[in-house]
Amino acid sequence: MNYAAAWELDQEHEEFRASVRAFVDRHVRPAAAQAEEAGRPPAALLKEMGSAGLLGLAVPEAYGGGGGDALAATILAEELTRASGGIAVTALVSGYMSTPHIARFGTDEQRAAYLPGLVAGEAVAAIAVTEPGAGSDVAGITTRATRAGGGYQIDGAKMFITNAGIADVFVVAARTSPDGHRGITTFIVDAGNPGLSLGKPLRKMGWHASDTREVIFSGCRVSEDAVLGTPGRGFHQIMAAFQLERLNLAGMGLGHAAECLHEATEYAANREVFGRSLISLQT
Repeated sequence: MNYAAAWELDQEHEEFRASVRAFVDRHVRPAAAQAEEAGRPPAALLKEMGSAGLLGLAVPEAYGGGGGDALAATILAEELTRASGGIAVTALVSGYMSTPHIARFGTDEQRAAYLPGLVAGEAVAAIAVTEPGAGSDVAGITTRATRAGGGYQIDGAKMFITNAGIADVFVVAARTSPDGHRGITTFIVDAGNPGLSLGKPLRKMGWHASDTREVIFSGCRVSEDAVLGTPGRGFHQIMAAFQLERLNLAGMGLGHAAECLHEATEYAANREVFGRSLISLQT
């Protein structure tokens, strides 16, 4: 087997990379500095991504998606990140870390209500799993959802939630029983729901174009229809969705590294020393 060939993209994915890179150069790079200052990407940019079909690769075509695969989503992550990690993670969290939960586990009614707007970039999603005391240890979450008035009441706090300040909808993991990883259920919670509040934007070392905050649930009531997937199976649903999320993050790492290498090479090639470029000194 030719292992080098195994890592080459086929023509379809090469063409997709080229189209994404052209989009990024035309729309994302010019917006990067402004987004870093504002702490969020321009809303118009997300709509442009939606119009270009870049937010729905994990969504069925029936709901406006593009029916892409995990490799295409990873290429998208890499190319977006070359221009701006903050803008990239905003789009990726909405399109590929939150929306797939609704696409994969939602009812027909939930899919019809949320997916078209998210795919079009007219709405933004966030996923609220991480807590002050539980990150990758999803089974350790303490936010709870208790039965109340024909639905549920959610109480607890989530931390480091990307898109929190700009999200229209949250995919929320909460404990519905004390039975470890078998006692977690996911919910769809609209941003305007009473009992949901936000902390101030968190100060970060990078990705300043990404809005990241604490999300607090205090007596947040949701209906039975807000349950996403099977009650008590939230842990398993999250683990399944993590696979695409991890590929996205790996793609982001490649994008940052590729852009750093490009910038360093450009700088070294054009730097002048003693009145001459390094290239001329080498020759």
